[in-house]
Amino acid sequence: LEQAVQETQRNSSQELENLRKQYDAQVQELESVVKQTKSEYSASVEKTRDLQGQVEDLNSKLSALTDEKEAVLASFKDGEEDSQKAVEQALLKQRESYEQMMKDQKSRLEEEVQNLRATIEDLSNYREKYEELEKTHASTLEKSKAHDAETNITVKNLEAQRDQLQNELA
Repeated sequence: LEQAVQETQRNSSQELENLRKQYDAQVQELESVVKQTKSEYSASVEKTRDLQGQVEDLNSKLSALTDEKEAVLASFKDGEEDSQKAVEQALLKQRESYEQMMKDQKSRLEEEVQNLRATIEDLSNYREKYEELEKTHASTLEKSKAHDAETNITVKNLEAQRDQLQNELA
């Protein structure tokens, strides 16, 4: 009986330790994923800021070119009509080129924003999983305590039976 009691105690202790190790491994894995995602998010935010600065620079350049176009057009009013049309066409092509470049940059920025939103959603999902693991851990601890209580009751019952058997044999 004593051996059965000791074996039951060893088994329950080992089972509890295994559960604790599994939970710790899961928590460490999630923490690692969260750290990596945080660093990726920080890099994305920095890149977004850089791109916003570039967009502002390009807007300034576009404004300057528009002013330059207007000045060139004003100076050519006195000149020939054909040369004025040629300059206008050249400036129009240049403006269209810049506008296309701006549209492309806007598309890239929108894509990056979508990626950032997806990253934020992933982080939220990881947070939910982490909270679920915490709940599971709490539940496991409660089960472990209940198991320990049952083991103690079983041990006391076995010891009582042993004592009774010893008294009967004596």
